[in-house]
Parts: sequence; structure tokens; C-alpha cells
Amino acid sequence: MKKYVKIILLAILLIAIILISPKILHLFQPETSSGSYADFEAFIPYTMGYFPEDFTILTTGTYATHEPNLDQFEEWYGSDKYFVKIIQSLGQDVDLWDQFFAATRSLLVLGYPAEIVYVESPADWVGNQFDLNNYDTHQTRLVTFFVDELKVELVSNLPEEEFIQVIENLVPSICLNPTKEPS
Repeated sequence: MKKYVKIILLAILLIAIILISPKILHLFQPETSSGSYADFEAFIPYTMGYFPEDFTILTTGTYATHEPNLDQFEEWYGSDKYFVKIIQSLGQDVDLWDQFFAATRSLLVLGYPAEIVYVESPADWVGNQFDLNNYDTHQTRLVTFFVDELKVELVSNLPEEEFIQVIENLVPSICLNPTKEPS
């Protein structure tokens, strides 16, 4: 009989530990803003879901702006040979001229019409995130598309096949950054 009492008490103790441990562990986890990606909360940005095999990330970063009529999120990745930068904009000050042309484009990105064009001046697109002297920029491409009112632009010097794979494998950042557990 004493053996059964010990087993039952051990089982109750084990169940109590299992039920209480997530709440205790939560106390020791750093606070993050709920549902945000890189502390950006204006919209859920898209991010890289694919990197080419030879793309070893040497530099990465994010930059966000919030103005009354424009929220913008930028994210970039650089390897020894290639770079990718994603620029996403939402708000009244987004240049919608591109959206007019997007309806006639044949390339689909995430089911939305888009176009890939060559960029004449990559420095205008990548700013100071990369030292362009270290990269071959002659084949730098830009894709622009709209997801409803969100304007998404990617600029990269990846070979076209790899660039298209990057574009086709964009994922909402919410998929990579789980929200805080409800209390």
C-alpha cells in the first residue's frame, strides 16, 4: 500500500512540475514586444525564407522608420560576393505609381504581379549598408510588387535564378518570430 501512495504522490508531483514549469521559465525569459519582428510593429514584414548554398551571411541588419503617413522596414544580408536588401513600405506616402504598372506584369511573387528590372545605381538602393566596392554590381536587380497596400522591393546582385528563388521563398516574419505567450 505504501508503494502505491508513493507512486501516486510522485505522479502528482510530476504533473505539478509539468504544469508550473512554463510559468516559472517565463519569469526568466527576456521581455520582447508581442508579435513584433525586430521591434517593428506597424505591419508584419516579409523576410528571407531561403538563402543560396554559397551565401554565407557576413553582415545583416534592419532599419525602421515610422512617420505619420509612411511606415518603412528595411532588412539586409550580405555575403562575401552577394547582397540582398528588402524594403517594405506602407502608408499614404507610398509611391503608388508602381502599383499601376504592377497590374500588367507577368512575373508573380507570392501570387502578386511583379517585375524584375536592372538597377543602374545600386548605391541609391543599398545606402551605406554595404561597401559596393566589394561586390560586382553590374547585374544588380530590383523586384517590386504589392501585397494589398504593402509595397515590397528587393534589390540584389545575386544571379537571376537565385534571386528568383529568394523572391519566391519570402515568408511573413511572424512565421519566424513567435509572439509572446498569453498570460
